[in-house]
Amino acid sequence: MRQLLSQPFGEILLAAMAAGLLCFGLWRLTQFLIDPDRCGTDAKGWMRRGVYGLAGIFYVSFAAVAGAMLVGAAGGDTDGAVRDWTAWLLAKPAGQWLIGIIGLIVFASGIGTGISGIRAKFKEQLALSKKPRLLVTALGTIGFLTRAFVFAVIGVFLIYAAADSNAHEATGFAGALMIVKHQRYGTVLLAIVAAGLFAFGAFGIAEAAFRRIDDKSVWWGVHSWLRT
Repeated sequence: MRQLLSQPFGEILLAAMAAGLLCFGLWRLTQFLIDPDRCGTDAKGWMRRGVYGLAGIFYVSFAAVAGAMLVGAAGGDTDGAVRDWTAWLLAKPAGQWLIGIIGLIVFASGIGTGISGIRAKFKEQLALSKKPRLLVTALGTIGFLTRAFVFAVIGVFLIYAAADSNAHEATGFAGALMIVKHQRYGTVLLAIVAAGLFAFGAFGIAEAAFRRIDDKSVWWGVHSWLRT
C-alpha cells in the first residue's frame, strides 16, 4: 500500500482499494449475520458463518489501515499494528490467554479456509457452464489453500507471542510472507504463495461477476457463453 500511495494518482488508487476492502469485509459480515448462503444455524453452519465473520473483521480492519494512510494517521505497517495491539493486550489481566485464544482462532480459521478450498462447495454458487466453472474452481481451491497457509502462520506466531509473553513474536500478513521468504528456498516458496494469492484474486473477480445469490446470478438478465 505504501508503494501504491507513492505512484501517480496513488491516493485515488488507495482510496479505491480501501473501498473495495471495506465492501468485501461487509459482504463477509453479511454472510455471517444474514446467512444469504443458507449455511444454517446448526453447529456446522455457525462454524462456517463464524469464519465469514472473522474474515469480515479482518478485511474491515485492512480497509481501516488503508484509510488511515490516506489521512496520514498511519504508516501502513500492519505488522507494527499487530505488535502494538498484542503488547496492549499482554499488559492486561489474562492478556496472555486472550492472545493465545486469538491465535488459536486465527489458526483454526486458516484450517477452515483450507478445508473450504479442498471441498470447493463454492463452485455450486457459480452461474457458469462446466468448463469455465472448472477453471474458476481450480483458481478458488489454490487461492483458498494459499490464504489458509498464511492465516495459519499468523495464528502460530500469535500463539508463540502469548506463550513467551513477547509482542515482537506476533506478525501480520506482511510478516508471514517475510517468514516464508527467509526459509530455505524462500524465493521459490514466496513465488508459489504469490501465485496462489494471484489465483485467489482472479477467483474473486470471477465470483463477483458470476456468483449466485438466492439462485440468481448477479448478472441479472445478461446472457453469456460462459453460462451456457
